[in-house]
Amino acid sequence: MQPQPDLFHPVPDRRDGFSKECAQVLTLLQAAPLAKRGIRIISVCPGLIDTPLITDFQTSMGAPTLDWMTSQSGGRKAAPARSPMHSHSCSEAASYITGTNLLVDNGFTAAVLTNQIDCSNMPAVDALTNSSA
Repeated sequence: MQPQPDLFHPVPDRRDGFSKECAQVLTLLQAAPLAKRGIRIISVCPGLIDTPLITDFQTSMGAPTLDWMTSQSGGRKAAPARSPMHSHSCSEAASYITGTNLLVDNGFTAAVLTNQIDCSNMPAVDALTNSSA
């Protein structure tokens, strides 16, 4: 099996990925204390969203990598501000959901983790697997 690139830290500057991991850990740590007060906490890990921020990702990750990720996750980016998941997670119907990270990425992460996506053809794979960063 070939080594898989670290898709959650695809560039040497890892501040963005690290801050997301911190939010996920905070969600885990605060779930029980907040539940005692009747408060729920959920973190959301979205896929590519078609906003002006995508330009920053093209600069840091490279347009070929983003194009590859888009092609592997249904061929589209999420539309901004149209997330039924956010509305649902705040509703009574989701009142038992707390202390978890919701992956909202059109199945991309699930496909990577279950080897349904061949990451060896990802444009940045050589830089990721041979990096000393």
